[in-house]
Amino acid sequence: MRAASNRVPKTLCMNSMYIDEKKGLLSPKVVLVLGLLSAIAALSTDMYLPLFPDITSSLQTTPARVQLSITAFMIGLSVGQLIIGPCSDHYGRRKLLLGGTMLLTVASMACALSSNIELLIVARFFQGLGGAAGIVLARAIISDLCPRDRAAQYFNLVLAIQGIAPIAAPLIGGVASYFIWPVVFVFMALIACITTFFSGYYVRESLPIDQRPPFSFYKFFSQLYCLVSNKPYLAYTLIFSTQFGALFAYISASPFIYQSLFKFSAGEFSIIFSINAGIMMLGSIISARYVLKYGANSLMRGGIICTLVISTLLCIVDSLSQFQCEITIILLFFMMFSMSFIFGNAASMAMAATSNLKGTGSAVMGAIQFCSAAITPPLLGFGNPLSVLPMALVITGCSVISILALLLTTTEGRSDE
Repeated sequence: MRAASNRVPKTLCMNSMYIDEKKGLLSPKVVLVLGLLSAIAALSTDMYLPLFPDITSSLQTTPARVQLSITAFMIGLSVGQLIIGPCSDHYGRRKLLLGGTMLLTVASMACALSSNIELLIVARFFQGLGGAAGIVLARAIISDLCPRDRAAQYFNLVLAIQGIAPIAAPLIGGVASYFIWPVVFVFMALIACITTFFSGYYVRESLPIDQRPPFSFYKFFSQLYCLVSNKPYLAYTLIFSTQFGALFAYISASPFIYQSLFKFSAGEFSIIFSINAGIMMLGSIISARYVLKYGANSLMRGGIICTLVISTLLCIVDSLSQFQCEITIILLFFMMFSMSFIFGNAASMAMAATSNLKGTGSAVMGAIQFCSAAITPPLLGFGNPLSVLPMALVITGCSVISILALLLTTTEGRSDE
């Protein structure tokens, strides 16, 4: 049954831009472009973080107002997904994808030309709005073209490509710090322009016209209700989102843990952070390699259980008086590896449960994902920032929620087997 479920539909093999006709696989060029589209959000945030002091001084504003540019970008990213995803179910993927990347290009140039912080904040909002197209539609396109476990393979490969961003972005930002701050936004515009070109050349429409329902507000809310009442979809989306929140808890806490608690320098922290990102990228590649053999569900369950065990161990490590630093670093290496088996596989399972509403399903999942990412970092503030415990407790809580959500998928998983 599993082998049959992973066949690529015959009609899709007619499009050589998407499908390698000899192997029945997505074209590597398409996978690479979709990975770049998904990585744009991380690049657009991480690259300009080292330039915050320069922006504050140049625009004669406060650090708090510069930080609002991140908030504006995240709001644009969430709103954009909720608009673009559902619209793509009715009007197709390709035009909205190209429109979004072009908006991203123009908004990035607007950021570079901003003469005050207010203009920068507005431009960052539209930058997020345009960048949302790549995230939400990359998932929808893969789900349009591939069945569940095969889609999981490509989701993991896209995540591996996306994993390059947190490694490269701080380095690019560090180089950009030797120039005036608008240079980094010009570089973003250049990347967005190149991505638009390759998207236009390699990415063809994945949603046939006869599979697009006519748009109406009544049907839209009816379809949205059907989607959010779909228990398997909600369960897998909850798993994907809570684990993403756990990842952001680590990202938010790690500077304080490594630099303030363990006394690493900024350079040493950057190296460790990059190694962790590289481990996640490696895990995604391994997950893509074995998902067809073991199934997305099995790999996802293993990742959740391992993450829960490791986060529980981190809670215990916080009380150690010796080797706390070394054990924490090693456990976090293993945690990044186990988390990498969750994201791509959970996303593919959620998208497989959306029937013909791939765009809407991807949009809702993206919105919940970024809400979770926004909620978990403030929870760390209730504990001691110079301690591993708050981060460990938040990640443990997210993993427990994932385990509970996993119970909703048990019946579904058995029926697949």
